[in-house]
Amino acid sequence: MSQTDPTAEEFIPFMSFTSLRETHRELLKQRRALKDGDNEDTHWAAVTDFLQRGEAAGAFIDNTEDREAAQGLLDYWHNQLFHAGKDTPEAVLVEFDAMSQPEIPDSRCPYIGLDSFGASNKDQFYGRDQLIQELLDQVLVSRLVTAVGPSGSGKSSVVLAGLLPRLREGALEGSKTWHYYPPIVPGSAPLTSLARLLVPDGAETAEWITSTSEAFLSDAELLTKLVQDAVKSPAVLTIDQFEETFTLCHDERERDAFIDNLLGLVNSREARHVVILTMRVDYESYLNKVPLFEALYKQGLVRVTAMNASELHDAIEQPAD
Repeated sequence: MSQTDPTAEEFIPFMSFTSLRETHRELLKQRRALKDGDNEDTHWAAVTDFLQRGEAAGAFIDNTEDREAAQGLLDYWHNQLFHAGKDTPEAVLVEFDAMSQPEIPDSRCPYIGLDSFGASNKDQFYGRDQLIQELLDQVLVSRLVTAVGPSGSGKSSVVLAGLLPRLREGALEGSKTWHYYPPIVPGSAPLTSLARLLVPDGAETAEWITSTSEAFLSDAELLTKLVQDAVKSPAVLTIDQFEETFTLCHDERERDAFIDNLLGLVNSREARHVVILTMRVDYESYLNKVPLFEALYKQGLVRVTAMNASELHDAIEQPAD
């Protein structure tokens, strides 16, 4: 008998060795459950279907070990049919066909690769519950909170996809009603980045950003005033990659004004505003240049360390559930 056509309409091929093996196990259970005198026709029909689907599954199984194991299962049931005196369809795996692999859109993949997590994919972010809780605990007692760790440790992800969504959902008393500014990075002109974040409705954007950036240089309370005028609730300002304040901004006066305005915001008596930072650990020494800021930084510091085995398991398994 010739090999079964994998495109035949009367059966659907197994799409993987795993599904073929699971059906094999079900057939074994079914076989063991048969008693003397039972009508076995239904069972043998299921075996025949298994062999046809299994033969065609070869088009989808490329791993050599899986192909050998699959062929062994087909041989087993082929022999069972033969000894039962039934018609035995040929059961030799067809060749693997790379063109037969299903196209799976990227949107179906539960993993985002090497990119950082953010608000848009927070539902796929797992494995950092303990660290998120540490950050939440720190927000309770500190108004300047910093997630610090090596490059690639997940600092940005734990803040943008972990801490901030939890705060927005009300993880702390009142945090659901706080005002959350979109996260920014300092870049080479941190005052411009800050001003761009605060443009009021109806303002001439470019002109307002320029004039406000300049005003920050002489007024360390300007950020606080602008926030107070814009919102009536505590505000949360998030600055990702804070080390850029030192590595990309080469204007010491601008850098100092940026940091002074952040200090003014977290020290405000009008409302309990919070500033959340992420920073690479290898740039901590730069904070020696700003001792007042460094003192607050140390009070609200949370170290981002490598995941333990349990956290890695959650990060891998749970997005795919």
